[in-house]
Amino acid sequence: AFYLWVPAPNGDAWALAQRLAVEVGIVSSPGEFYGEQAAGFVRIAAVQPDARLDLVDARLDALGGSGLGGSELGR
Repeated sequence: AFYLWVPAPNGDAWALAQRLAVEVGIVSSPGEFYGEQAAGFVRIAAVQPDARLDLVDARLDALGGSGLGGSELGR
């Protein structure tokens, strides 16, 4: 499986996971589920067809550069 590890703005992985679910439709896991070293990140499985990944990219672009607290997610 392929995973993206995305740093959470201000280290709040739970808040980022919630925003991704509500605003973009991405289900992710707070890094704390995977150990202390992953705290402050969210894990996203990149196992969808290209068309769905393109949709996610478009939704992230619609949020703008600061839509996720300045995260470079999707870049």
